[in-house]
Amino acid sequence: MAKQSGASARPAHIPPSDGLLLSNAFPFHLVLDDKLLIVTVGPSIADVLPDVQCNDPFVDYFELVRPRVQLSYDQLNAMQRSMLIVNHLASGLTFRYQLIPNPGNGLLYLVGSPKLTDKKQLGKFNLHFRHFALHDVIFDYLMVMQPKDTLIEETRELARKLNQQQEKLKRANQELEEKVLVRTRELQVAKEMAESASSAKSLFLANMSHEIRTPLHGIIGMNALLADSDLNAEQHELVNTISVSSRALLEIIEEILDFSKIESGKLEIEMVAFDLGKLLSEVGQLVRIQIEAKGLEFRIQLPENMPELIVCDPVRVRQVLINLLNNARKFTLEGSVVLEVGLSIGERSSQPAATKALLKLAVVDTGIGISEKQQAHIFDSFTQADGSTTRKYGGSGLGLTITRELCQLMGGNISVKSAPGKGTTFTVELPVEIQDQDTSDSTQRPQIPATAHFGLNILVAEDNPINQRLIEKLLDKYGCAVRIVDNGAAAVEAVTGRGYDLIFMDMQMPLMDGLEATERIRRLADKHISTIPIIALTANANTHDRQQCFDAGMDLFLSKPVSREKLYILLEKHAASPHSSNVLS
Repeated sequence: MAKQSGASARPAHIPPSDGLLLSNAFPFHLVLDDKLLIVTVGPSIADVLPDVQCNDPFVDYFELVRPRVQLSYDQLNAMQRSMLIVNHLASGLTFRYQLIPNPGNGLLYLVGSPKLTDKKQLGKFNLHFRHFALHDVIFDYLMVMQPKDTLIEETRELARKLNQQQEKLKRANQELEEKVLVRTRELQVAKEMAESASSAKSLFLANMSHEIRTPLHGIIGMNALLADSDLNAEQHELVNTISVSSRALLEIIEEILDFSKIESGKLEIEMVAFDLGKLLSEVGQLVRIQIEAKGLEFRIQLPENMPELIVCDPVRVRQVLINLLNNARKFTLEGSVVLEVGLSIGERSSQPAATKALLKLAVVDTGIGISEKQQAHIFDSFTQADGSTTRKYGGSGLGLTITRELCQLMGGNISVKSAPGKGTTFTVELPVEIQDQDTSDSTQRPQIPATAHFGLNILVAEDNPINQRLIEKLLDKYGCAVRIVDNGAAAVEAVTGRGYDLIFMDMQMPLMDGLEATERIRRLADKHISTIPIIALTANANTHDRQQCFDAGMDLFLSKPVSREKLYILLEKHAASPHSSNVLS
């Protein structure tokens, strides 16, 4: 680029603008056109920077320091009234300009002054006070700044540090995002593994339940039939021992399944009105024989204000009491087991004809007792007082765990008070409602006869030979004609050849399972056949299996081992009202 001396290179200043002579008010100024060529240079800046020529590109002489934008006419034109920091490439002088676009002629006006922090530097560049724009506040700071510190150096240093911090922050964000991504993948894998393990566990328990219940159904059923036959006293004792042992085994299976349901959150509580006194009497009958067989005294202490009906879950209350009473019997060698019942009446319930109350059930024994240290873990899963307890007294270690969970699900709690050698008291407190009027089924439980004649034609689909023989004998005792098939396909074929009153359907069978067989029967064109009541008689006992049976079209679900009482009631109801739609409800 050709350079000219200061005298010959001085361009004329631009004409007056808005009544103000730029050369007077702002001695340092530049005017640029739409190609960013220098149109005019102020007279004072021509003294200081004589190499700046008109009609040359702005970028040949100056560098835009702040803001850091891509230098273009459109971008600068959009930055009206912005403050720019511009650096002269040759001398290193820095200028502070205000940008004033002029829409009338399309020119960009940069007006300002040198940007210095030390008054002594003025003479170095042949500058005077008149060289500073009147509006520039930088001049006010020149007298107070430290001699060797310059604002431009501090600004650049600050910008450098900010850039470094931004880079560090960017890297840290990237590292954090990568860690979050990795952790998210790990959690997803862990979640999938946990779900897979839970599914496998549920499937294992369901299969084990089916495999154990199937032979147990045969043992309990055949033993019950044997007990009804002509036996001498010794034989009756042996049969009774088989019955007690098989029932104990069934209780352990139920405990394991209940514990699995509690763990998965699938155990449901059903709040209904029931006769508390009747339930306590039934529980007493169940446990009294075994307690008194050990030479222990057993009694139930009832409150004076004993209501007839309360609202709670009778099935779970019964389970809690049986667990606690059996636990007391197991660990009591002499003395007594007492069930104390208390009731605290509260305020009126929001439900019609009901009053809130707190039911207190305390099982008090004179057994071996529990130390304070052992009490802290007595409700833990698979836990007993010590390892020798299981060997000496037996049990799965789940009874108290399930009891605590059931109490909590019903909105109550359980506590223990004990000392070694001084017996134990387990206290259960449950919120209940006292029903003012009888809204429950008050019919007395019928006496189940050993034989009856209902005259029903029944189809049974069952693949296990022992269970085939058992159900055939039970139904024969109640005067029913029975046909046995060993798979679902045979059941579908058999039902079309003869009129049946009922169908008992196992779930798991070869060739075709009971669910598919039921669905096919329900799709038959003959309405007299497709509407025959179908009862699931299966060793699958969980809620999912029950729902599957109902979804397939079955009318009732009976889990093995099925009680003779339930079977009798079912047959009696159907024989009395064979055309009723709710006879099996």
